[in-house]
Amino acid sequence: MSSPKQSPDIINGAFDFIIVGGGISALALAYPLTLLGFEVLVIEQTDYVPYHSTARSVALYSKSYAYSASIAAIIAASENFIRNHPPEFSRELIKDRETIHAFNARDAE
Repeated sequence: MSSPKQSPDIINGAFDFIIVGGGISALALAYPLTLLGFEVLVIEQTDYVPYHSTARSVALYSKSYAYSASIAAIIAASENFIRNHPPEFSRELIKDRETIHAFNARDAE
């Protein structure tokens, strides 16, 4: 992990937004702000984002996981970003893997 540093840019107000934590919620807020032209700093204590609870809670990307049409649309819309993320991201976001889905027969369509 990198050692903490005090940046003169933070002191001088070079950022419009400073977001503490690099989890999925923080990144979901930071990315569109940058698209709008804001200078955004995300501060994360680990070397990779997202890492802790975010990595565990969103560790599976599955198109068949959706339980409604609106969730299916969100899942489908996110695939291109997840598979072809911006080059600024420091590591791969997804790896293909085998999964088993268990469901109740009454939930089958």
